[in-house]
Amino acid sequence: MLRSLRKGLIAPAPSPTSTGDATESLDRQRLERQWLQKVLDSHRRYVDAAETHQRMKLELALGVTSDEPDQQAAAFALTRARHSEAFALSEYDRIVMIYTDLVVKGLQPPGDELLG
Repeated sequence: MLRSLRKGLIAPAPSPTSTGDATESLDRQRLERQWLQKVLDSHRRYVDAAETHQRMKLELALGVTSDEPDQQAAAFALTRARHSEAFALSEYDRIVMIYTDLVVKGLQPPGDELLG
């Protein structure tokens, strides 16, 4: 999905018919680009968190540490990594929903002003 977003497969805004429409169209395109960047950034954060979680699971499974306190600390770190991954995925989902609402439905993102 993200690759298609990057390649510009999103339909361009309709051609403006007046100066006001042109300004609104440019503002809309800028807003869409800003939210697309938020989608890409949140996806990167999710991928990073998922990779960290998987690496930590592997290290714990292989028993990189043999001391009991070290294993307990590693288990705690693994739990934190799992929570970080879940949070990053939740945030990614939220941002994708906002971006989709903006592009497909034309809904204004929360806290953003189209003109202004």
